[in-house]
Order: sequence, then structure tokens, then C-alpha cells
Amino acid sequence: MEAHLTTDPSDQLEHSNASHEEVNYLYPPPKRFLLSFWCLAGVAVVLTAAIVIQGMHLITSGTSAAPTPKQPIHLPYESSPAWETIRSWVVQDDGRNKPFDTFAREAVRTITGVEKFGGHDPVAVVVSWMIPHESTNWNEHPFILCDYRPLRERIYQDYWGDGRELSDSDRLGKHIEPTVLRRSQALKSIVAGARAKKRRDEKAVLSLLEKKAKEVQQRFDLYERIAAGNGFGMAALDKYGRCWFTLQDVRDFLQRPATWERTLQARRIETPHRYLGKAPQPRPSEALEVIWQAYERFVRAYQEGPEARFVNEVDAFLAAVTQASQSLADYPAVTTTARELAYNRLNPFRQAWLAGLFAAVLFAASLALNGSKRLLCRLLYLGGFSCYLAVLGWAGYGFFCRVTISGRPPVSNMYESIIWVAFMTAVFGLVFELIYRQGVIGLAGAVVAVLGFVLADQMPMVFNPTIQPLQAVLRSNYWLVVHVLTIVSSYAAFALAWGLGNANLGLILFTPGRRDQIKMLSRFCYRCIQVGVLLLAAGTLLGGFWAAESWGRFWGWDPKEVWALIALLCYVIPLHARYVGWVKDFGLAVCSVVCFASVMMAWYGVNFILGAGLHSYGFGGGNDAWVYWAGMVNINLVVLAAMRYQYTRQAEVFHTTG
Repeated sequence: MEAHLTTDPSDQLEHSNASHEEVNYLYPPPKRFLLSFWCLAGVAVVLTAAIVIQGMHLITSGTSAAPTPKQPIHLPYESSPAWETIRSWVVQDDGRNKPFDTFAREAVRTITGVEKFGGHDPVAVVVSWMIPHESTNWNEHPFILCDYRPLRERIYQDYWGDGRELSDSDRLGKHIEPTVLRRSQALKSIVAGARAKKRRDEKAVLSLLEKKAKEVQQRFDLYERIAAGNGFGMAALDKYGRCWFTLQDVRDFLQRPATWERTLQARRIETPHRYLGKAPQPRPSEALEVIWQAYERFVRAYQEGPEARFVNEVDAFLAAVTQASQSLADYPAVTTTARELAYNRLNPFRQAWLAGLFAAVLFAASLALNGSKRLLCRLLYLGGFSCYLAVLGWAGYGFFCRVTISGRPPVSNMYESIIWVAFMTAVFGLVFELIYRQGVIGLAGAVVAVLGFVLADQMPMVFNPTIQPLQAVLRSNYWLVVHVLTIVSSYAAFALAWGLGNANLGLILFTPGRRDQIKMLSRFCYRCIQVGVLLLAAGTLLGGFWAAESWGRFWGWDPKEVWALIALLCYVIPLHARYVGWVKDFGLAVCSVVCFASVMMAWYGVNFILGAGLHSYGFGGGNDAWVYWAGMVNINLVVLAAMRYQYTRQAEVFHTTG
């Protein structure tokens, strides 16, 4: 025993792990170590309990035990080639011209919460909303998303009105029938109260019930507009205006000719520069008649069949709309239809995270076999690297499509910022991997990129992927590139440092003897933080110049500005502490993880939690509970790694002094 306790302290710690229990018995640890260790243990126990309880609550509240609807919707002509023709029909919605396929996907996702409700083609679903058919009865089918159970129960109780007990489908489902919403006085009352509250005070905070009620009302209103033929513009009959007319407009212009003059007069008042010096345009009676007759034949063919007739009438209707519109205006005034259809079909950012998943698995396998089977290890590494390049290729193609379709940099909303951070994380990971060739950087870059792409792809109701026109305050491609892209790219560098820091904490927790690997990861973290600080500092200064140009002041202590500064300081401090030697490998790993909370607050918290300030164009209503839960999980890893780090250091001291 004596010989064992006097082992040379320069030996690796892992060779003496078996003796730690004997050392602790012979040499009791100091009270300071015991106090800090058990304090950390208490924190870990509390965090673990909170994580389990909160996780179970989120899972049970987020799942639905509702039975399958008794009569699922069956759409006519589901496999008809007519849908491919309608898919490429250009319509006008939300300020831009887009393929009907895009409009249908966005409408179905907004109203139902999923892009393919019941597995049906969204184009066929939207057409069935517009045209009644004997095989479909949407009014009695629950499909309008209402995922807040207290609101759903209140709406159904108001609808039944006789005190009857709600069925499992009513209580536990996530969707409501249009008939129920149409007759619900409870929904109308809640929405009216929320609007009145906002009229009295724009800064008033709505309750969760009021927020959810407004969302349900917006979904229901969109469905009603589509069903009435007023969901999108489809006929460019105004020679000078750029706003197209809906099917409801065409019907009104035919039935009430005076409506045409009133509509164009209103447009002259709203946009006088487009009509300056132009004589009033007479009502295009012939074009209106041709379009409406073609549409009526299309409706009859859809309702009566057969499929061949339906296909022919679809072609005839779209040809009538195109011919009438081109004779009066620049129609469709868009050249990216084929590209947008390919983007919708391929979903490149989903392909990117699938490729990233393969890359992460192959990199991890290569690292696990390192030193045992060199040839297999090399092949796995090359496979992982190839998949990693596929991630960049798919994401690059996705950005190319979004930029050419929208005509602006892809960072105007939360969805685009998330996929840009994921993409730039992969780019930084590639650069560092090419420099150091360690595999672990590629693994961290792939994992973090996959997390970003998955969040953006799987949460469309929180992070809206719709390509929308820029708000007036953002209409500067120059500043979007030099300011927003710089800021968001700094988040990517910090995200990579966060991934490497978590990997380092995992090594410290489970394999503390791998000191060379820990030191190497610490060096990579340091480089990533350096890049992130440089980009964030430059982006913050550039944002001040843009603010001076747009708002007349360089700095106004807006929440977004304040949190950008806080995030910069949070990373500058450990960066300098590392430089002077105050922070070692473990401390830098902790800082790279904990400091990322400041980035999340500046990036997500200001927009989705605070919801205040001049950057209101980025605000939304995310799921804060899941964010808090993920934060608790990450902090728990830090606490557990700190416990292991303290124990390892104390055991090493005992072993050395023994």
C-alpha cells in the first residue's frame, strides 16, 4: 500500500483511478471541497428533478390522445395530373407573386399546423376548400388548429350550450370544425376583448388565452376567405396597378358593374403615383366574362366529373386567366416559378439536416475507432467529410433559391436567421476541420448544424418559413448584408464554440483522463470565440451606423442593442481571462456553454419573450417552456461536469501528496 501511494505524480491520472477510494479513506478531503461538492450535488439533484417534471409536463401537454375522426376526408381526383398544372399557376398573396403550390402549402400549414393535412396534397386540399363536393364536408370536419386545451374546451362548451360532457375528441383533439367556430360566441368575445385591450394600450400584454384565441380566429378567417374565393389574387385586369383581383372580385364586377369604378378609385387614392396622368380604365367586361365562365365550367367538372373532363377544364380555366391578364397587364411578372416549385419539392434544408445526421454518425464512428483500425477509421472519416460537404451543398442551394426568389439576403426573419446560423456553423466547422484535421470539429459542426436545421424544419408554426416581402425599415440589401449577416454569423461561431464546449464537458464528465483531447478542444473553443467576438463587435458597430441612417441616432438602448452589447461583453471577459491565464480548459468549456445564454437572449429572447423595442419586425410567439427546459438540461451538464472536475482534481491532489 505504501508503495502504491507514493507513485510518481507525473503518471497519468487514469492509471491511479483504482486507488482513489483508498486514498480518500486514508486522507480525508478538506471541508471546503466537501462543501462545494455537496452544494453542486444538491443543485444537480434539483435540476434533474425539474428537468424530469418539466419534460413530462411538456410531453403530456404537447401530445394528443384524440381518437381518429369517424369520417376522414376523401378528396376527389387525388392522383389526377391536373394538380401538377394547378401547382404552377401563379397567384398573388402576401405582397408577392408565387406559384399556387406555395400558396397552398402556406395556407394549409397556417390553418391546420401541418403542410400535408391527413397526408393529402395541399393543392388538392385548398381547391376542395374553394369548391364544395359531395365527398368532402370540411365544415363538419375538425381541421382548424387550436392547440390550447382551455380555449378548445371553452369553445366546445359554448357551442353545445346544454351542459353536456365533452367527448374525448372534443377535449383532447387539436383541431376544431369551422361550424363550431362560426357559431362560437366565446371565441368572438375573447378576441374582441383582446383587440379592445390593445386599442386602449398598445403595450398591453395579452394573456395566453387571448393570444391563442387571436391565432385561431386568424386561421378561421383565412379559411373563410379561401372558401369565399377571396384568398388570393389571380387576375391582373388593372392596366396600371400591380394588385390583382380575386375570384370574388371578378364575380362582383360582373354582377355589380359600379363596383369596378369604386375599386379603381380607391386604388388611385392609395397609390396615386401609379395612375398619375392615366385616364380611368373602363371595365374589361369581355375578360371578366371569359374568366368567370371558364371558372364555372371548372367548378362543374370538379363536382360532376369525370376526371378527364376535370383535367381539360383546368387547362381551359388557367388559359383563360392567362390570356385575359396578359392582354391588360404584365402577367405573371415573375420568372422564378420553376425554381420555387423545385425548392418546395426538394426542401433543401431538410436534405441538409439529413446529410448532417449521416456526417455526425460517421465522424463519431471514426473517432470511436481511432487507433484500432486505421483503414476503416480513415474510410469513415472520408465518408463523414463527404456528407458534411453535402450539408453545405444542400443549404447553399436552398439559400440560392430563397435569395433569387425574394431578391434579398436570407436573414429577414427568425426562420432565415436560424438556417443561416446552422449553415455558417457548418462553414466554420469546415474551415477549422481543414486546418486541424481532428474529426471532432467536424462532428461538433455537424451536430450543431443539424440542431439548427431540424428546429427550423420541424417548427413551422413558431419559425415561419414563408418568403415574405421586406418591411419598410429593412429595405436595404446593403445593410442587411453588412450588419445582419455579420451579427448572425457571429452567432454561428458562438454556436460552434457551444458545441465544442459541451463536448469538452462530456469528456471531463466521463473520461477526465483524456487531457490531450480536452486541451485540444479548449484551443478550438478559444479560436471560435475569437472569431465570434470579432464578428459581433463589427456587426454591433455597423448596426449603430444603420440606426443612425434609419432612426437618426447611433445608439438608443433598444433591447436588441442592449443585449447585443451584453453578449459581446459576456464573451470578451472569458476571452481575456483565458489570455492572462485566469481561465483554464474547464473554465473555458463552462464559459463557452454558459455565455451562449446571452446569445440566445439577444437572438431569441428579445424577439419571442420580451417582444419590446424598435426591432418589432422580428417579434414572434415561440414556445418558451421548451427553451427553458433545454437550458436546464445544459446547465445540469455544466454542474455534473463541475462535480467530476472537482473530484478529479481533489483525487489527484491526494494521490500526489500521498
